[in-house]
Amino acid sequence: MSKNTNLSFLTDYITADITNGRIGINTPSPTVAFDVTGVAKFSSSVTAGGNIAASGTGNITIQAVSSNNFPVFQLVDNRVGGNAWNFEGGRTLGNLALRDSNAGIERMTWTSAGNVGIGNTNPLTKLHVTAGDAGSSGRIRLTHGTSTSQIELYTEPSGLASIISANALSFEAGASERMRITSGGAVLIGTTTTIVGANTIFHVNSGDAGPTFKNSNSAQQGLELWSAVSSGNNLFIEFATETSITARGSIDYNRGAGLVRYNVTSDYRLKTDLKEFNGNDILNKIKVYDYKLKETNARVYGVMAHELQEIIPYAVGGVKDGEKMQSVDYSIIVPIMVQAIQELKAEIETLKNK
Repeated sequence: MSKNTNLSFLTDYITADITNGRIGINTPSPTVAFDVTGVAKFSSSVTAGGNIAASGTGNITIQAVSSNNFPVFQLVDNRVGGNAWNFEGGRTLGNLALRDSNAGIERMTWTSAGNVGIGNTNPLTKLHVTAGDAGSSGRIRLTHGTSTSQIELYTEPSGLASIISANALSFEAGASERMRITSGGAVLIGTTTTIVGANTIFHVNSGDAGPTFKNSNSAQQGLELWSAVSSGNNLFIEFATETSITARGSIDYNRGAGLVRYNVTSDYRLKTDLKEFNGNDILNKIKVYDYKLKETNARVYGVMAHELQEIIPYAVGGVKDGEKMQSVDYSIIVPIMVQAIQELKAEIETLKNK
């Protein structure tokens, strides 16, 4: 038998192309050294000194290639416009990378420490996402099935970091929701709903404790309330109670008078059973002292809260010797003083006319 003679056995199931040094199984014209058409099974390992290509009637080629002395497993999309993707082990020692072979860019990296990088070849955390260039944003988007719920985390080239949610954004701690930002921009703490009937931007429901605003820097101001309205009056704070949002008072700037007003709700529709009273009798019962404050040693004029409480109970907060210090609203004494002055004026007029 001549060296150049092809051999076929079992009706072309096995073909030996002596001329080109090829063997074909289930093909009469092998195109590579060992060409198998159909399914091949190896009960033991297969060792290849060069590339291994696996292809068929489809458009994908899977091959192991060697590049720069580190292993590469490549998937090639043979369709027009298709891409080649490399799984590379050891380009950076100990890492596994997914590289866009056509663009020559490492798209994803797994490190031996368990960190995953997207657009980053040296991930420093369990998931580290970096934008592909200086002018684009690094984004992570999480969606829920076919619903509109989604959230995006991203950083802008300017340095701004943002969280974007298509709907409300909630924050949970200790297995409970602690804060929510609604799609309308309202910030809710300790509650998941806004106050009915109120144009709420910031709503805190902290139970019995009440919210605390603290500034530890003594060189800075505590709490600043700013209204940008440049005409008419500026409302800073409005006080209300009950779920019906019953108005109780406010703090505003009266532009006409050029001063800040501390207002208590005093509408005539809230009052009934109007009576006269003797202002001087009440004032004469109030003891006023010149006393020294223990904290600063400064001398101040004022009353003892518990003594005033016996005369005008609603002018005093707290109880004597209670857990919290008592407080006094001196403005409540003003109507009594006005009445007393009117009484004194009437007495003076009477004496003048005698």
